Amino acid sequence: MELNNTLAAVVTGGGSGLGESTARALASKGVKVAIFDVNEEGGQRVASEIGGVFAKVDVSDSASVAAGLEVARAANGQEQICVNCAGIAPAAKTVDRDGNPHDASLFAKAIGVNLIGTFNVASQCAAGMAVQDPVSDDGERGVIINTASVAAFDGQIGQIAGIWESADLPCCGHTSRTHFLDDFESFFEIYMYCIATVTTCFLSIDNLNIHKAASPHLCLI
Repeated sequence: MELNNTLAAVVTGGGSGLGESTARALASKGVKVAIFDVNEEGGQRVASEIGGVFAKVDVSDSASVAAGLEVARAANGQEQICVNCAGIAPAAKTVDRDGNPHDASLFAKAIGVNLIGTFNVASQCAAGMAVQDPVSDDGERGVIINTASVAAFDGQIGQIAGIWESADLPCCGHTSRTHFLDDFESFFEIYMYCIATVTTCFLSIDNLNIHKAASPHLCLI
């Protein structure tokens, strides 16, 4: 898929961090970007700076996602690119030093945003992509990229919620072309990437070829 101004993208968590960098990278290629975030100030700021559109979206709420997609599609048309970067990282041990168990509501919130939220956005974007005309000669209709923490493979103390949701995401993501929704005779390329901080690499987008490059901030594993 060649990135240009005929394509539209949805980036969750686009108001800061990896999501912001992704939104800026796509916009620099001419892609029309819609930013989803609960951080209204950050999301509006990034959207205005890149000429995109912002929708305040709680990804853990499927109705909120649907409302955000209505805003995005009204402004930019059907998205062909979805990048899920929204996530939270509450730190708590299974049992703290005073013998108290992990707050179940905090655990559930992390799962709701990081895991269920990713699925909510990916599935709703996929439904929209499935009924569109192909954007390439081989019938491709879109690409969905899901990101998760390296805690799935190397969890640290206090990352119990992150370990669970990050471990689940690679189970439902594939680093190869994945065929589904055969009734539509359509396919999407679905990628699952785990991001580690304080290393020497970062996620670079160049016509959706994803590779490592020098940076002190993020690493693509």
